[in-house]
Amino acid sequence: MMNKPVTFAQGFRVRADIGMSCSSGSPWKHREVEGSSWLGNFEIDHGVEPKQCPCVCFFSHGELERACMKILIVDDHDIVRFGLQQLLAQAFPNLECAEANTGQSALDQIEDTRWDVVVLDLTLPDLHGLEVLKRIKIVRPALPVIVLSFHSAEHFAMRAYRNGASAYLAKDSVTEELVAAIKQVVDGRKYVSPSFAEKIADRLGRPLDEPPPHDRLTDRELEVLSLLAKGKTPSEIAGRLILSVKTVSAYRSRILEKLHLTTTAELIRYALDHNLIE
Repeated sequence: MMNKPVTFAQGFRVRADIGMSCSSGSPWKHREVEGSSWLGNFEIDHGVEPKQCPCVCFFSHGELERACMKILIVDDHDIVRFGLQQLLAQAFPNLECAEANTGQSALDQIEDTRWDVVVLDLTLPDLHGLEVLKRIKIVRPALPVIVLSFHSAEHFAMRAYRNGASAYLAKDSVTEELVAAIKQVVDGRKYVSPSFAEKIADRLGRPLDEPPPHDRLTDRELEVLSLLAKGKTPSEIAGRLILSVKTVSAYRSRILEKLHLTTTAELIRYALDHNLIE
C-alpha cells in the first residue's frame, strides 16, 4: 500500500524532529513544509494518523505550558544562564534547555538541532549578537529569537528588530517579561516591551530630518565603535572580529567621518553620551 503524507494545517502546533526518523524506531519520517517547528504545515510520511506516531505532540493553542519546549540560551555568563534556566523551568515544566557561551557555539547547535526559541545575549566574546542573529535567520528564518541586552536604548532594540528578532528585552526586566515574551513569539508574533514601545513610538514621532548621526552606521561599524569606545586597540578588535588591522582602521576612519569627529577621544565621548557602549 502506498504511504500517504499527513498534512497539518496552520493553527495547530506540532512537535516533531523534523527531517529525522521517528524516535520510536518506526519508518516514519517528518518533513517541514512551511513554518517553524511549532507553527506551520507539516507532512509526516509513512502514516495516515498523526497520533500513531509517538514522537509527535499534536495540540491546539493555549496548551503551550504543558508542551515540551526546546530553548537555547546564549550568554557568556554562567550565572545568567543558570538563572534563566531556573526561571524557565518553573514556567515550562517539560522544558528541554541547552546552553551556549559563544556565538559560534550557538550557531553550531542551531545548525544541528531544532529549537523552539533562542534567547540571545547581545554581547558575546567572539561575535556580536546582531551578527549571530543575522546568521541564525539565514539558516533558520522562522526560528524566534529573543535578544537580551544591558542596553535600554531604543537604538539597539530597533537594530535587533530590523535584523529579525522576535523580541528585545533589557536584562534588568527579563525576569518579569521573558516568559510572556516566549509565549507570544512561539505564536509567530513580535513581543515589544512596554518600556521600549514608548521609546520607539517617541522616536518614530520625531521629524524625519532629525536622525542621530550613529543611525548612519552599519551594524559592523556600530560593533567596531562599541569596541573602540571600550578601549580596545585596533589589533585587539581585529583578533576578536577576525579582520585585519588595516580593515579595522578603515572602519574607524569611516565611523569618525560619519559622526563628524576627528579623534578616538571624541568617539568615546560620543558613545558614552548616546549609550552606545555595551
